Parts: sequence; C-alpha cells; structure tokens
Amino acid sequence: MSDVPATPEPPSSGNSTAALDTLAVVRKLIWLPTLLALLFAIAGYAVTSGREYSAQALVKIGSQNLDQQVLGLTSDSSNNNLVIAETVANMDQLRTARAAVGLLSGSPSLTPTELDKKVDVGIDTKTFLISVTAKDSRPFNAQKIANAYVQAYIDIITKSDYDRMTEIEAQLRRRRAELQQQQEDALSGLSAKDRDVAERALSIQPSAELTTVESKLQQVTILKRLQSQSVSFARQADVPTSPSGLPPLLFVLVGLIAGGVVGTALAFLIAGRDTKVRAEATAESLLGAPILVRAPASLATSERERMPFSRLRPVEAESARVAAAQLRLNPVSRDARAIAIVASDDGTDGKAVALQVAGALARTPFTVLLVTPTAEPTWDRVQRLLDGAADGAGALEEEDGGDGTLHRLAVSEEELRDDRVAALRSWALQRYDRLVIASPTPDRHAAGVVLLRAADTAVSVVAAGKTERPSLTRLRDLARQIGVPIAGTIATGFGSAEG
Repeated sequence: MSDVPATPEPPSSGNSTAALDTLAVVRKLIWLPTLLALLFAIAGYAVTSGREYSAQALVKIGSQNLDQQVLGLTSDSSNNNLVIAETVANMDQLRTARAAVGLLSGSPSLTPTELDKKVDVGIDTKTFLISVTAKDSRPFNAQKIANAYVQAYIDIITKSDYDRMTEIEAQLRRRRAELQQQQEDALSGLSAKDRDVAERALSIQPSAELTTVESKLQQVTILKRLQSQSVSFARQADVPTSPSGLPPLLFVLVGLIAGGVVGTALAFLIAGRDTKVRAEATAESLLGAPILVRAPASLATSERERMPFSRLRPVEAESARVAAAQLRLNPVSRDARAIAIVASDDGTDGKAVALQVAGALARTPFTVLLVTPTAEPTWDRVQRLLDGAADGAGALEEEDGGDGTLHRLAVSEEELRDDRVAALRSWALQRYDRLVIASPTPDRHAAGVVLLRAADTAVSVVAAGKTERPSLTRLRDLARQIGVPIAGTIATGFGSAEG
C-alpha cells in the first residue's frame, strides 16, 4: 500500500460550517458549564457560610483627665493627643487572658491571640469616642466580647483613677499640714494679744494656697466617694441580627453566573479546536452533495463486512434500502452503473456500508458485483477470471442477493493499476447491472484513487464524531480533479436513525 502525495490544503469552507459543528460539540459539553456553575456556587457558599457577626460598643473619653480636673492643669491639643494615645495603648493592653477568660467567664474561652483577631479598636479624635468592634460566628458571643472588652478597660481606668486620687489626696493632705505648720510657726513668738489678733485675721482671711488645697481635698474626697470615671460607655453593643458583609445568596448567584460563563467559554474553546463533523449540514456543505440516508453507526462497523443483508437489524436494513433507492432516483447516480462507496477517512469503514448497499441493490432485483480491496495478493486469480479461465470463477464469492445476484470480488490494493481496474470495469459491466466499488480513503491510499477513477459516481460515508472536516474537503477536491461527481452522503451515527 503506497500513500498518495499530499494535496494542497483546501480553502476554508467558511465560519458557518464550523459553527454548526461547534454548536453540536457545545451541546454535548453542556454538562461542563453546569458542573462549573454548581462548583462555583458551592465554593461561594462555603466562603460565606462561616461569616461572622459584628457587634460594636462605643466608649466616651472625658475631655479632661484626672490631673486636669483635680489639679487644675491646662488642656491643649497636644495633651489631648497624648490622652488619646494613652487610651488606645490601654485598650490594646486588654488583649489579655483577663478579658478573654475572666470577664467572659469562659464562654467563649479565648486566648489573648484569639481575642486579638476578634477585636478591632478605632478612635474618633473629634468626638473622643472609641469604637470597639468584636466579631464572632455567634451573635451573642460577638456582643459579649465587645461589652466585656470595654468593661474591662473601664475597670482598669477606674482603678487607675482611684489610685491616682488616693495619691493626690495624700499629697494635698501633706501640703495642708505644711501650710498649717507654717501658720503655727508664724504665730509663735507673738504676745498673747498679738497672737489673738493674728488668729482672728487668719480665720477671716485664710491664706489663698491653703484655701485652694482645702477645696481640692474636698473635691478629691467627693470624687472618690462617687467613684467618678474619666471613661464610660457611650453605647453598649447590641446583639447583631445579621452577619456582616454581603449575604451568602449573592455569592451563590455570582458563583453560578461565573461558573456558567467560565464553563461555556471552556466548552466553546474545546469545540473550536475540534475538527470532526458533528452536524449533517456540515457534510452537505463541504461535499456539495445531499444526505442520501441517515444510517445507524453500527452499519459502518467491521462486524457488518461479512454479515448478509438478510441478517441486518431492521433499522440497518431499512437504511441500506433507502440508500439504494436514493441512488436510483438521484439525478447524479440514477444512470450510473459503476458506483464507488468512498470512506471519507480511515476512521470510517466504507467496506461494510458498500456490502449492505450492494445487497439492497441486488433486491431490486439487480445483478450486482461488489469489488472490495484487500491486502492479500489476488490479481492472478482475478486475471484468470477476466480471461475466462475455468478456475477463474473461484475468485468470485456468492453473497445473499435476495431476488437478484450479488457477487463479491476481492482485489489487492498493492496490485491495482489503472489498466487493470479499467479491464475489470469493462468485464463487470458486460455481466452485471451495477458495479459497486468499496474504495478506501483516496487522499491517503493510492488504491482509493485508482478505484475512484473507475466509478461513474461516488457516495461518501461520513461518521458523526469521527470524520474530520479537512478529509471531506480533500475528498471533494480530489473527486473534482478526477471528474467523478459525488452523488451524496451516507451519514452514520448522527442519531436520527438509531430510534
């Protein structure tokens, strides 16, 4: 078997032909966008199903710190910034086991590191409000963490203020004692009369500093008794009613859309790289010939190469009969006596189809000779048949022809030449009504070209999902070069004949 030199690549048949096959492949791959849409939706739900609830508590910072209130220190912007910085630092110090375990009473039981991840502290320098935002998968825990966090800070500041007031009170008492001692020292050495006058004057007009100290001491005592706080809740956190962030349904919908778009794009990408014939209209467009019959894929399998026509499945036998009838009615093939059944490529078994079409023709009734290529040397026997030798008749095989006659003749592909095939054609047409030639793919096998030249017309066999589009264009161009018209196509495996 020798290969024919490659023919030039034919021009494109147009986008419309490829589009039909692309859409057919996309329909078969419809599961891909469906699967990806479901996977993306599941992924979107998985990402958002563990969303956390967010609860926020607000803390009010006093416009003056304790030293400013008690000692009368002036307040400026730099001092306010210092107070804010100290406040935030104190808030950060609350990421401890005390706030996590002690105040939360073990529910939830958080380590300092875990608490640090759940709590976010912010501050508004204009309103002196500190926001404490806690996040947790359970809304009650989020509220509890935020309020406990703030309460822990307030407790720390309250204790710190109390300790500071105690310290200031002790300082004021010491200063008051010093001033009183200075007064006693000032009165010592005076006469009784002068001392009495001085004490009366001090009782009416006490010293300014001692008065101030006495006033601040009373203020500190009152603040300690009232447990005054320089920070307090501006608003306690409420139980959140919905998770923070976008709703899971939105992510599911986005996942469905994104998965569908990606899956569809992949389906079209895969389909665009597929060059196989998927639609019947593609074969008609590329070959410029009609579909003669839509046959089941089983008609073109190797098991049908030796199976008699009478043993075919009903749907297969009907397909062969329709093909034979179409050949008799088709304007291109009705007067043709030599018909080549051509395999469009090596993936299609044209010999099986040729046998069954020849069997259907023999039931018209016709006398039919079927010529099939083989790899074994046969020409010596064929030549004796052509010469009319007594032992030449053994080259013919009797097939089930029904009311007609059907003979099969196997010829070696390696031994085929134009003159030999021409002699065989002449001999056959003198003795038979129809000569059916099972031709291998002409653009890949030299025997296919030789056999195609001996035919009056050709019928292509196209298998859905197996035949390549370039194979059809090459067959069309080669048939035009040889001068053999293509009567039509036997389309196998396109679905409509399997019913």
